[in-house]
Amino acid sequence: MQAQKISIKKLDVKRFNVLVGQSRSPAAAYVSKELEWYANEDETIIGILLLDTVDDDFLAIVMARDEGDRFCAFDIEVAFPTEQDARNWLINAMKWHTGTGLETYPQGHKPRGPDLFTPRLPPEELHPMFVLLARDPTFYPARSVIKEVMPHFVDVDGNFVEQFQSRGFDARLWELYLYAYLSEEELFLDRSFASPDFLVKKYGKSVAIEAVIAGRKDDNPPLYLKPFSRGKTAEEVLEAQKDYIPIIFGSPLYSKLKKRYWELLM
Repeated sequence: MQAQKISIKKLDVKRFNVLVGQSRSPAAAYVSKELEWYANEDETIIGILLLDTVDDDFLAIVMARDEGDRFCAFDIEVAFPTEQDARNWLINAMKWHTGTGLETYPQGHKPRGPDLFTPRLPPEELHPMFVLLARDPTFYPARSVIKEVMPHFVDVDGNFVEQFQSRGFDARLWELYLYAYLSEEELFLDRSFASPDFLVKKYGKSVAIEAVIAGRKDDNPPLYLKPFSRGKTAEEVLEAQKDYIPIIFGSPLYSKLKKRYWELLM
């Protein structure tokens, strides 16, 4: 029987960031520069080619999922004199590891993060936008990205999933977006406390961030079927901008201000 040919494909950096972005340490940018990204056909083995900006040579890293479903490095080779040498080693190593048939490489890490999409509440309590996100085929790309984030996510409150699936959907989705964005910006995230939501660090500086939204006052969660109503006139829109909208934004900001989050970090 002829052995099955193993192929390695180049990976777009955007796809690489979806799969591996949460695993990347911000410290890596201090000493290296990413050059190329690779994957096997089913994306169970990921490879990255880098320039060592300190020693001015090249290194290659092979990654696969650990027991918590996070991509982690498990095979690394350094000090290649040329980029081509590093590339050759990387592709051959990825083929070899693919050939073993292993897809999970336990590393003694903590279990994966919370499962957002398995309902924990009765159907009548589920937020309609959560139901769409969890079940509608058109939201498959969004679900895929979120599922790659969640193995790394720390639920410091202990109620993130329940709120995400119910009346807190809007606020929790915004918090999840900020978590992904801050990680993509290569900031060090401290999630060891419940409030404020994020403490980010870099270059010796720290900034605390509290996630807040201007939520719906009425129709929350929104109804699928709503009675028909005419659109607002231009005058009504202008009036809302002068009075109603400032109140909608000002109320949650003032409520957050009264909690004096800065004192929680002292």
